[in-house]
Amino acid sequence: MAEILRFVYYLSKHLGQFPHMLPYFKKCGGLVFCHNEKMIEQFKKEFSTIPITSDIYDVLNFNPDVMMYSDYYSIIKGLRAKKVMVFHGMELKGYYAIKKDWNKCEEYDLCLLYGDKILNEFKNNNWKIKYEKIGYPLFDDVEDMNNLPLNKNRKTIMIAPTWGDLSLLEKFTDEIIKLSEVYNIIIKVHPITASFESRESSINLEKFKKLIKAQHESLLVCQNTYGMALMKKADMLITDYSSTSCEFMHFNKPIIIAKPDCTFKQPDIWNVFKICEKPSELKQMIESQFKNDEMKEQRQKYFKQLVYDKENTTPTKRGIAAIKRMIKKGETDD
Repeated sequence: MAEILRFVYYLSKHLGQFPHMLPYFKKCGGLVFCHNEKMIEQFKKEFSTIPITSDIYDVLNFNPDVMMYSDYYSIIKGLRAKKVMVFHGMELKGYYAIKKDWNKCEEYDLCLLYGDKILNEFKNNNWKIKYEKIGYPLFDDVEDMNNLPLNKNRKTIMIAPTWGDLSLLEKFTDEIIKLSEVYNIIIKVHPITASFESRESSINLEKFKKLIKAQHESLLVCQNTYGMALMKKADMLITDYSSTSCEFMHFNKPIIIAKPDCTFKQPDIWNVFKICEKPSELKQMIESQFKNDEMKEQRQKYFKQLVYDKENTTPTKRGIAAIKRMIKKGETDD
């Protein structure tokens, strides 16, 4: 095994998936591959110092040891590289382990898991994946964001809607705009909504445009893909079925679910959040939770069970170590 591994990061569906590979790039460097020229243009604006290509021959010439994926798109054939899946969030909809023909989870040489919850989902659906539990690399070295033009005398609330029918945007957008009269509101829109590719829900798009138009010094719409710095900045999160709720638990600050009108199954994680079903009740619930974060202990207990952790190391270091063990074992088996 080479002392320094060569990584290629495959970016396919939207930019929001890249931050889950970024911790590995920061440690190991490498090359990003993307076949979508429009996405490459967006990528260069946000990650200007990271090399990216749409030419598969650049990938072949790079001769990677590791091909890293963050979603179930077509696996690139003809490479000697090991296929590593890192996923793109702690999702709440059962997508990663879903029992569908297109789910190729068993074809990866290694799946890096954030904890027992996702592992049990795979086991319950009788998937035989090759895996290691490492935790959540996005929690490593979360940056500070001090350049936002916010009112320092106000609390800051982050709004993080998912996209499509499960989004809070349709039901709560008008109330969110009203909240900006009292609080700093940072809206972290889903990358699919932000890229105007929300095919299934044009409603999301119209609400997104409404928020863009309503922006002022205390109502900011952020379209960057890296959300952890925004979470660190915020005093509270309002979200829906977005996995942002899982990530925000890392900071153990109040979380409110603005429940959309849908029939989708309610995730068990919502049991440790406050749930608002009526926009007219949202402001009062926010005030109440700022005065008394009554779900704090329950959230903390759930989070410790949700995300694997180990002292004296980090998720990214554990992930790199797992990759090296997998490659070394493959060489030994050969």
